[in-house]
This record gives sequence, C-alpha cells and structure tokens, in this order.
Amino acid sequence: MAGSAPSCSRNNQKRHDLTVEGTCTLNTGSIIFTGSVGLISGGTGVNIVPESCHASVDIRLVPGQSWREVYAAVQACVVTAESRITDIGWKFDETPFVDPAFEVAEESRLVQTALTLLNQEKAEVATYSCDASKIAAAGIPCIILGPGDIARAHTIDESIAVEEIEAGVAAYTELARRLLPSA
Repeated sequence: MAGSAPSCSRNNQKRHDLTVEGTCTLNTGSIIFTGSVGLISGGTGVNIVPESCHASVDIRLVPGQSWREVYAAVQACVVTAESRITDIGWKFDETPFVDPAFEVAEESRLVQTALTLLNQEKAEVATYSCDASKIAAAGIPCIILGPGDIARAHTIDESIAVEEIEAGVAAYTELARRLLPSA
C-alpha cells in the first residue's frame, strides 16, 4: 500500500522539526506492518517556513491484511504521536494506492516445479512488490522468479547482467516446459 499520506500544513509561523529515520515497524495488536517514508516535499527554501509538507509512505502488507485496517492504524499512530503539536493539521488521502499481498501454497505444482528447477528445498518470501500481485489478484497463480538482484532495483546503479537475463530466459523456458502437459 502506498499513499501520499500524511501531509501537514501549518497554522502559524512556528517551525517544527519532525524526524523520521529509516524504516519503522508498528505493532498495533493484531496489525503488524512495516513502512518507510520514501518521499517528502514542501517549501520553497531552506530558510523559509513552508506553508505545507507532503510525505509519501510505502507500507508492505502481508497476505490476509486489510489495507483499510492498516491505513486506519497508521492514521491513528500519526495523529496520536503528533497530537502535542497543536498548530499542525494532518490530512490523509481518502484512498491510497493498494498493491495487495498474495501467496501461493508451497505445495502447489507451480511452486514445487520451480523449487525443483532451482534446486531449492524451500520457497522464499519476497518482501517487495511487483506486478505479480496484480496477476494474482486476477486469480492467476503466479510466483516471483526472475533475473537480477532486488537490492539493485530502483537504485542509481540498477542493472542486470546479460548472463543473468540469459539464465532467466532459460529458467522460464524450462519451467514452462515442465508445467505443460506432454503431447
């Protein structure tokens, strides 16, 4: 779930330094989620108190979590944590972008075939998002399998070696061959 929330606007000229460092994990009882502030914008200069500030937050859901419950928990956390500052108003987007979590049973033919192909005993859990969530939401079983290193994704040094692409093509081809019925 990604949203452009929260945003805050000042009600007077008083300056407040609000600091968020790294990734935070909140446990609100039955709802556990991890999120990070990926973008903060506002103001026109370092020496001018901004009229408003906008923060975009990325929160990773796990299968079975309701984005509405998580979103409500985030709103409650922000409002509670910053309620001591009376001249800042918080506003949250009505409907954030939601990328639903999904999972495929490890005992499924798709997963077991991929594990055999990759010589792995156990499936791994991806802690990032990709188009597979949209495919799974349409009812199509899918796994995340591909070349490259997720640690390099969306970075200034993002790249995939030609050899990794070739290995990915070979893996896709062999996976399809093993899953297709024999003629």
